Amino acid sequence: MKIRQMISGAVCMAVAVSSMSVLGNVVADAVNIENPAIMNATATLENGLSYEVYEDYVEITRCNKSAEGEIIIPETIEGLPVTSIKEHAFEFCSSLTSITIPDSVTSIGEWAFHLCSSLKTITISDSVTNIGDFAFMQCTSLESLVIPKNVTSIGEWEFFGCDALASIQVAPENQNYMDVDGILFSKEQEVLVAYPVAKTEQSYSIPEGVKSIAKAAFGFSALTSVTIPDSVTNIGSGAFESCRSLESIKILNPNCEIDDSSRAISDTAVIYGYLDSTAQAYAEKYDLEFVALDEKPGTTEPVTEPETDPTTEPETVWGDISGDGVTDITDVVFMNRVYVGVDKLPDGGLSNADTDQDGKITLSDSMNVLRLLVHLLTPEDFPIQAE
Repeated sequence: MKIRQMISGAVCMAVAVSSMSVLGNVVADAVNIENPAIMNATATLENGLSYEVYEDYVEITRCNKSAEGEIIIPETIEGLPVTSIKEHAFEFCSSLTSITIPDSVTSIGEWAFHLCSSLKTITISDSVTNIGDFAFMQCTSLESLVIPKNVTSIGEWEFFGCDALASIQVAPENQNYMDVDGILFSKEQEVLVAYPVAKTEQSYSIPEGVKSIAKAAFGFSALTSVTIPDSVTNIGSGAFESCRSLESIKILNPNCEIDDSSRAISDTAVIYGYLDSTAQAYAEKYDLEFVALDEKPGTTEPVTEPETDPTTEPETVWGDISGDGVTDITDVVFMNRVYVGVDKLPDGGLSNADTDQDGKITLSDSMNVLRLLVHLLTPEDFPIQAE
């Protein structure tokens, strides 16, 4: 009887092991079906580029931050084509001056070249179709850029803070975008995508027919005045943020939607628009001077600053270095510019921006604010102790 039980138990165990093996294979097959490009290896090249090898392609994942001079990304690694540059791959590589992207690459990830502050030239291959959000943000030495012929998607906040950028050119064969005197538009001029920061044109009238102004399109530019035609129905967040020379902005569409999730208009500007318009509502919300277009200029009293009790301590808005009452991506940019000496710390900015309470603005502060914006931290977590 015991022998029969032992044999029976052995058979059951064998069946169980066999079932687990089959189940494991089924799960493995399901994973492979879900993601047929399972990662095989991670390695680093001699030039400091790290990469990941997949079933049929390679992705550039990181560049050593001490890398300097020129980087040429290889077209193949371990016999497989290099097809993508991962998000953040070259971020903070501040000593790189030139980058060449091979014909095998089709996509550039978000933040890929963020804060490559010495990067002057970048050659993007014709095979690239997608450029992610923030990819070239704060490349402060980048002088010019050519959008290749097959690009179908250009991200938001792409050239924000590119101080030296004077021209953005588009390959003539591109069916999706065009440049007009170095200013980037969608092909049918429905969206003004980017106005180069270093472009010297001191005023600018947006062409009639443009329907939308992209997020951060004019950010940090040296414009003194701009006229927005009545064809424009939307002004993106941060579109005219940190335009410190902007004296006036005229908005001719009384119903134009102004996205203020990040301050759309620099607080240096007088806003011209029609009474009861969205332009007037924006000006009143942010205590900016408003001049009605259907009255003679100067007859409308400017909005005055609200009275405050001098005995009341101002509330700390963690990360709000600009002092506009809102913490957003422009504050992260501003912190980095203060850190590298491009901008000066504004009055009162330290109390909000010194997130780790070390008495100065560093990259640690800007990274803390980034974590706040992506909800890895909450305002209640501040101040963060300096490491």
